[in-house]
Amino acid sequence: MSFDIKTKLRDGLQADHPDVGWDFSRNQDLIELQFGEMQEDISKKIIKAIKNASQKVHIYTDLLQEFTRTISRHKNIPEENLVIVNATDKAFRLLAETFINPGDECLMFPPTYPAIKPSINIFQGNIIELGMQSDFKLPATEEIVKHVSKNTKLIYIANPSTPTGNLVTTRQQIIELLQLNVIVIVDECYFEVAKVSMFDLVAEFPNLVIIRSLSKTYGLAGLRMGYMIAHPELASILRFIEYSLEPVPSVTSLAGAIAAIKDEKHLNRNLKRHKKAKKKLIKGFRKLGLIAYDSDTTSLLVDTQHINVNADEFVNRLRELGVVVKTCHIYGNAQPGWVNFGIPKLEQTSLVIQKVKTLIDNAMILTENGLLKAKTTSNSGF
Repeated sequence: MSFDIKTKLRDGLQADHPDVGWDFSRNQDLIELQFGEMQEDISKKIIKAIKNASQKVHIYTDLLQEFTRTISRHKNIPEENLVIVNATDKAFRLLAETFINPGDECLMFPPTYPAIKPSINIFQGNIIELGMQSDFKLPATEEIVKHVSKNTKLIYIANPSTPTGNLVTTRQQIIELLQLNVIVIVDECYFEVAKVSMFDLVAEFPNLVIIRSLSKTYGLAGLRMGYMIAHPELASILRFIEYSLEPVPSVTSLAGAIAAIKDEKHLNRNLKRHKKAKKKLIKGFRKLGLIAYDSDTTSLLVDTQHINVNADEFVNRLRELGVVVKTCHIYGNAQPGWVNFGIPKLEQTSLVIQKVKTLIDNAMILTENGLLKAKTTSNSGF
């Protein structure tokens, strides 16, 4: 039987869409830093909670309400402002299916986290990109306004942003953007590291949405847990859509997330170790002639231009030495030498620096012999 499935798809899916094919395969022989995950140890309380919850997978769970109450108590956020989601990427899809009609526009500022793009495109929206300034800050509000049209529905801002690692905007600029009759999305995935939030503006501005995740700073990437913060009216709409279609995350994910939020002592321990490892890494890289930017996230932006090795070659050769990082091509507007470098566990920091030193020493020898040639790497995931 001949049947063309594409003729039955929604208009937004009519074009050819190859498999995304993110490669999340792991190799225990390598130090894998390509995804910027928290490398410090997971709390024993989280492991215990997940193990206990696994005994209840045969019944529907009531832990969604407990997770909401736990966030409310520990983050000082009223429950009416909260929407629980399966991490940041699911928040993007929920926002797209809530707001995007064909032809609507989402304004974003590369280089930045790109995962909102598929959700906008699937619902037939358009991405409008306006590049960062040279200091990795958002353009002035006056410049942004020039790109806001009657079709602009969303403005997406990761603060701090990846791969640059810095806070890209100010409270005053967010207030200015909220006056533009659009939905402003502030991605605070790294809130626990950056310690800066626009949450207090939610009560005044019903068009502000804040997204947070437990994937990075809490070290729970595998559980896929996060939450959104919005004005009660908007939060109610988002909950209705999300909970109607996907009533609750898994019982094990909820249990692990509740334990993580409650275990503030372990979080603070990991953040202190992470900060120490980050400082050591930056200092070591700068001594080797690399440009390593300060960061309020769980990864570093490293520029290899001063050692005459482009990002593709750097990534390939470092993998051969046992350390996996990635180029910044997926983030947009990346420079040829930009590498996204996750922070290793504190005890591994010296080894990683030594591996990079070996790469640079070898590259200098190869360059002198005229043998260094760049190859293109495959970049998977964010």
